[in-house]
Amino acid sequence: MRMPIALLALSLASLVAAGTAAQSQDSPPAWAYPVNPPNFQRAPDDGTIRRVPNSAEGFTLTQVRDLFAAPDWHPEDHPPMPEIVAKGRKPDVFACGVCHRADGPGGPENAGLVGLSAE
Repeated sequence: MRMPIALLALSLASLVAAGTAAQSQDSPPAWAYPVNPPNFQRAPDDGTIRRVPNSAEGFTLTQVRDLFAAPDWHPEDHPPMPEIVAKGRKPDVFACGVCHRADGPGGPENAGLVGLSAE
């Protein structure tokens, strides 16, 4: 009986110590904010048109990577995008549709825009 109690006490002590160490960091945990490794080089755009299933639209890598032009793979599936969603406001505001998608549902990594005003 003493052995399980000792193991439980040791486990709790290690959890408390790990929690204290994690909370005392000056920066956020690396897993929460992944970044590209040092010297990361994107693949160059070879001009090939990329496509997605069930879409007649196509874009080059340069177009897909443009943060001031949201790629709209299925424009027939939603009303026209407001200007801020489609093109942002250079130089400071990226096109909202780049991250939140052209039709606004967002994804698991960000919020949906559906139902919000353009303002």
